[in-house]
Amino acid sequence: MTNLRPAMFAAAAAALLLLSASAGAQSAPAAPAALNADLMTLHAHNGKGGIDGKIGKLPQLKKPPFSQFKSWKLLEKSKATLAKDVIAAVRLPNGNVVELNFKAVVMPQKVGDPVKYTVTTLVKKSDGSTMPVGSVTTKAGEVFFVSAGQHLMGVIMVAIKVSP
Repeated sequence: MTNLRPAMFAAAAAALLLLSASAGAQSAPAAPAALNADLMTLHAHNGKGGIDGKIGKLPQLKKPPFSQFKSWKLLEKSKATLAKDVIAAVRLPNGNVVELNFKAVVMPQKVGDPVKYTVTTLVKKSDGSTMPVGSVTTKAGEVFFVSAGQHLMGVIMVAIKVSP
């Protein structure tokens, strides 16, 4: 009978290991094939106007470096689908184009931390040149900004919020 105990223990341990592995696999969030992006094209300048009420709550606009502008106007709201490793292009009023590319899912390091998403950005100027590529790692619902060039005595900024 003593010979059966190690075998039973090994079988029970293997079953327990298998159960915990499958439970862990079920609790990990699935990586999305695409992200939804909500975009706001904003015009920032130093004329009169303050922050356009149509922009909604963006506390970043009241803090540096954004607070250097006295006026923020919403020019356009749009949506885009960011498929993994596929460029989505958004044309802007100044003739420039912002390209967004969903590159990676960053899984949380600790339980309770959010999943994050890496998105690269490139601004193609109307004269054919490009502004440097940026890379942002953000959690769902968090707004990040892309500076997209000069426009009417100010600048165009694109506020972007992604979600799975």
